[in-house]
Amino acid sequence: MPWISYAENFEDVILRRALAEVPIGCYVDVGAGDPVRGSVTKHFYDHGWRGINLEPDPDLFPRLAAGRPRDRNLPVAAGSQNGERTLSLSPGSGLRTFRQAYALDPRNKAGFVARPVSVSVRTLDEVVAENRVDLIHFLKVDCQGSEADALRGFSFQAVRPWIVLVKATTTNGQEPSHEAWEPLLLAKDYLFVYFDGLNRFYLAKERMALRERFALPPNVFDRFIIHALPKEIRTLRVQIAQLQDYIQDYNEHNEQLRREVDRLHRKRESQPLRRIERALRTSFARRGKPSEEKPSEEPAIRTAIDEAGERAEPVRGPLQILRLSGIQGLRGRVGAIRRILVLQLDHIGDFIYRLPAHDLLRRSWPEAEITLLCGPWNVPLAERTGCFQQIIPFEFFPERSGEWRGVSNLEAERVAAIARSLGRFDLAVDLRTDPDTRFLLCHFQAELRAGFAAPEVDVVLDVALPNGELSGDLYAPTHRRSSALLLVEAIRAALQDPSSCLPSFLQGIATTESPLPRLIAVAPGCGDPVRAWPVEHFARLCALLTGQHNCTVLLVGGPAERETAEAILRDLPPERCRNLVGQVPLAEVPGLLASAQVFVGNDSGLSHIAATLGVPTVTVFSGVVDWRMAHPAGHRVSLLRIPISCSPCYSNRCPHAKACLTEIAPEAVAQEVLFYLEQQEAAGTEDHPPETGNGDPAGANGSRTADRGLPRSHA
Repeated sequence: MPWISYAENFEDVILRRALAEVPIGCYVDVGAGDPVRGSVTKHFYDHGWRGINLEPDPDLFPRLAAGRPRDRNLPVAAGSQNGERTLSLSPGSGLRTFRQAYALDPRNKAGFVARPVSVSVRTLDEVVAENRVDLIHFLKVDCQGSEADALRGFSFQAVRPWIVLVKATTTNGQEPSHEAWEPLLLAKDYLFVYFDGLNRFYLAKERMALRERFALPPNVFDRFIIHALPKEIRTLRVQIAQLQDYIQDYNEHNEQLRREVDRLHRKRESQPLRRIERALRTSFARRGKPSEEKPSEEPAIRTAIDEAGERAEPVRGPLQILRLSGIQGLRGRVGAIRRILVLQLDHIGDFIYRLPAHDLLRRSWPEAEITLLCGPWNVPLAERTGCFQQIIPFEFFPERSGEWRGVSNLEAERVAAIARSLGRFDLAVDLRTDPDTRFLLCHFQAELRAGFAAPEVDVVLDVALPNGELSGDLYAPTHRRSSALLLVEAIRAALQDPSSCLPSFLQGIATTESPLPRLIAVAPGCGDPVRAWPVEHFARLCALLTGQHNCTVLLVGGPAERETAEAILRDLPPERCRNLVGQVPLAEVPGLLASAQVFVGNDSGLSHIAATLGVPTVTVFSGVVDWRMAHPAGHRVSLLRIPISCSPCYSNRCPHAKACLTEIAPEAVAQEVLFYLEQQEAAGTEDHPPETGNGDPAGANGSRTADRGLPRSHA
C-alpha cells in the first residue's frame, strides 16, 4: 500500500529508502517548520520515531509543539555558540534568517515586510547532550543562510548521525550555497552521496554500506503518494457522488417538467385560461385611453389567475438542497473588463452630451481596451478625448439629422461584418437613449450588454435603465448627459461585489469558537405566514438536534413569536435550550447570532443577518418568491426547497396547504445542520491535533463552557 510523503522535495522518500532496516529511530531537525506541511520528519514521527526539533520562529513554534507531543521541541536556533541573535521574519513569505543580506533581498521577501525578533541560540552539542541522545539516524539542517554556523556548533564526535542533509541552495533560488559549509562535514569524515536539487546528503564514513541506496531519485518503485493527494481524492469522490445525485435529481425534475408542459398544452383551451386571456386583451385594448377613463383591470386579471391556479394541483419535484456561496450576479460572468465596445452613432450635439460618460468609462476601467463605433463626423472629437484605443467610423445616420428616414437592411449587414472582424468584448454599451440603435448590440459578441430599455427591440440587456423619454410622464425625462452618466454608473454598480458594500458590523464577524458546544440558533418566525415552516416541524427539528445530536438550541426572534417559541420548547430538555425570543433588541441580534455555529430559519430577516455575518445558514425556503433573486447571501448558505409548478406565486395565501414547505422534513434540515457542524469540527481537529498524553482534548469537556458568553433566558 502506498505511503504518504510530506516533505517539500521528497527528502523523506530518500531517507526512508536509506533507513529501511530501522523500524524506530531518532532524528534531529534544525529549522523544523510546520509539523505537517513540507515536513521531512512527519512520516517518521507517524511511524513511532522520536527526535529533537529546533524552530526559532515564534509564529510557527506553537503549531510545531502541538503537533509533536512525543518529540523534544525547542524554540531556539542552532549556532556555533550560545547566546541571543536577531532573526528576520517575513510572515507569508516563509523567510526566517539571521543574515541581513537575505532579509533585504527582494526575491526572498516576496513583497512582505521583514520584522526583527530576538531569539535564543544554542549549540547542537549542548542540545544533544542535554537530551541524552546517543544515536541519531539523520540530522536535517535548514537555516536559510546560517547552515555553516549551525554545523560549527556540533562536534560530530560523541554522537555521529548516520545521514546529514543540509539545504544547499539560496533561499527561494537555485544558486549553490554549500561551499560555505561543506568543508566542515568533509573534515568530520562525512562523504557526499546525493543532491536532490535543494539539499545535499552526506553519509558518515562508517555507514558507507548505505551509499547505493542514494543512487536513484524518488521514483515509482518507492511506492509513495504526496500529502495533498488523499485529501483531494476524498474531496473528488464526494463531489462525484454529489454530481451523480444532482444528475439523477435533474433528470427526474426534467421528466416532471415535461409532464407539466404536456398537461398545460392539454389545458390551454380550458375556461380559466380563456378568462385570463380575455382579461389581458381588455387591459391592452384600454391602454390608449386617458387615465381617467380606465377602470382597474388588475383585480380581474388577478382573480382569473388565482382561480386557474386553485383548480390545478401543482406538480412537485423532489427536495432540493442548494449550497450557495455569495452572490455572483454579473460579476461572476466576467472575470475582468478588458475589452469594451461603445456605440455612439448619433450627431455632434448628442456626442458632446456623452463626453462625460466616455471619460467615466475610461476612469472606471483604465486598463481596458475601449473601441468606439461612431459617425464619421465625430471621429476628430473622439480622437481628442484620448478615451479610446480604436475608433471605427460608421455612417448609420445621415450626416444631417433632418434627412433620417429609418433603418435599412444594408446598415444591419454592414454592422454584422464589422462585429465579426472585431471579435469578442467583455462589455458592449449603447449610450443612445432612443431605441433605434439598440438592435445593433445583437450583432456583437459580448459577455455583457448595457443600454436603455427598449421593450420593442429583440435584444436582452444585462444592465438596463428605463428610458424616461418613452414613459409619457412629463417630469420623467432626464437630460441625456446625465442619463449617459447614470448608465455607466449602473454598469459599475452591477459589477461590484455586493458584500463589499456592507456596513462593518455585518462583515463576517462570526466567531470561530462558540460559547456553547454545538450551539444552533433557531428562528421560527417569519413576517409572512405563507413563508413560515410549520411550528411542529421546528419542534421536531429541535428535538432531533438536542436529543440525538448533542446540540444546544438558542431560540431567537421578535415578540410576536413568543407563543411559537413556547410551543417548541414544551417537550425539550431545559438544559439544552435558551429562549431569547422577544428579549434581544434588533441592534444586538448580529452579535448574538455570531456566537452560533449554525443558524436555522425561514426566509426571514434573521436568516439574511446570519448569512451576511458568515454564520452557516440553513434556510427553509418557500415557493412564494424566486429563490434566485431573494435567497440569503453569504459564503455558507443552504436552501432547502421543494420545486413546485406554482412557484413563484408572490401570494399571501396558498390554496395548496403550503405544499412547498410542509413536505420539507425536519430530518433533512437536521442533516444539513450536521453537515456544517461536522465541517467545523473536522477543521478544528486538523488545526489542533488531539494530544495522546493524559491531557483532556480541547473541547472534550463541554460542561466547562456551558454558560459562558450568552445572556440568560428570562422565560
